[in-house]
Amino acid sequence: MSRKNSFDPVRLVAAIAVLLSHSFPLSGQNAREPLAEFTRYGSIGGIAVDVFFVISGYLIAGSYHRSTGALEFLAKRFLRLFPALLCAVLFSVLVLGPILSPLPAREYFTHPQTIEYLRNLFLDIHYVLPLVFASNPYPNVVNGSLWTLPLEAFMYVLVMLAGMTKCLTGRGCAVVALAFAWLHFAVPSTAFTDNGVVLHVMLYSELTRLGVLYFIGAAFVFAPARWIENKEAAWFAVGMLALFAESPIAELIATVTLPIIVLTIASRPSRVSVALGKVGDLSYGVYVYAFPIQQIAALLLGARVSPASVILLSLPATLILSFASWHLIEKKALRLKNVLGRRAALATGAQ
Repeated sequence: MSRKNSFDPVRLVAAIAVLLSHSFPLSGQNAREPLAEFTRYGSIGGIAVDVFFVISGYLIAGSYHRSTGALEFLAKRFLRLFPALLCAVLFSVLVLGPILSPLPAREYFTHPQTIEYLRNLFLDIHYVLPLVFASNPYPNVVNGSLWTLPLEAFMYVLVMLAGMTKCLTGRGCAVVALAFAWLHFAVPSTAFTDNGVVLHVMLYSELTRLGVLYFIGAAFVFAPARWIENKEAAWFAVGMLALFAESPIAELIATVTLPIIVLTIASRPSRVSVALGKVGDLSYGVYVYAFPIQQIAALLLGARVSPASVILLSLPATLILSFASWHLIEKKALRLKNVLGRRAALATGAQ
């Protein structure tokens, strides 16, 4: 893939959109989130997460094909997902918690909620540190953005399994997308609460919906290039989104049209992408660091808190932290991909 495309700018815009969207509930004004108020597409942040999963499906399927096998693929995915997550979790536990929790240090570090929060490092998501942000408009939640990471990791596993079984093809990805669509639109989540198997209703809904978008994105890897270079199809998709914004089938329309729009925009060359390449890939850092920084902003603002004030305080700080994270941690970790890739290739060849 050419680095002159616009995938990085689109992902950064999506990450910032999540920050903007979270500023409403974090300032106690969730009902005013504009997209959720005037359409049936959910929140701006929700659409941004959809964009992430479409792009991720496209890029990760391509990444598997460029890998020598499952070992190299897993190594690359680990190095992309976990270094920034490690920093975000330790920042919350070792910096924010001791400063913001009224508990004595010994009691804080031995508290069950502190121990549970560290399980985020293993994608077992927990949101609460003892008495941290307890008085905020959106109380107790330290980093509400982490919920998507286990779903992303689950999609990695599905891509790997598809690749190992020679099913990572356009047709194979379409079949998986249709299976997720059937589960999401036709099978109620209550079907998985019988016989002792319990799956949280919201998690089921998000997993199946994002699975559709992810594997539609993956299927486009194997489609002719003209499919995502067709501006007329993209404009038609935009028109469909606008037309059905308040329709009962708005979610279905978005599921079909959003991948076309996102991949058409992301595949086009952009001067912004070239300039951004000199700054670094900040999108993942913005995503994992923004929420706690916004909570700090809401805490500092007190009675003066508003979506605009949270954005003005948190966005510059988040971008600075993401810039530092990319250059000091994430970029250096990604350099290990080549080393691990060569070792994985040698291990695969020796089998």
